[in-house]
Amino acid sequence: MDKETAEKIKRRGETAIRELTSILVLDQIERECSPDEYEAGRRAIGLAIGIIDTELLSIVYRQFPELDPID
Repeated sequence: MDKETAEKIKRRGETAIRELTSILVLDQIERECSPDEYEAGRRAIGLAIGIIDTELLSIVYRQFPELDPID
């Protein structure tokens, strides 16, 4: 992939992670869901974020380490 494509993937992957994370901070979610439902949702969101990070963004960062915000 070229750097322009890598930057697009990075932006959209990071946006997806932010959107998924934002679900957990909605006050009504914890209030209106049972503890089991809330924990299942947290687990699913964590898994989705992990996959985006390890299977999508890591490809970008391996090819373009300068795009990795941690380095």
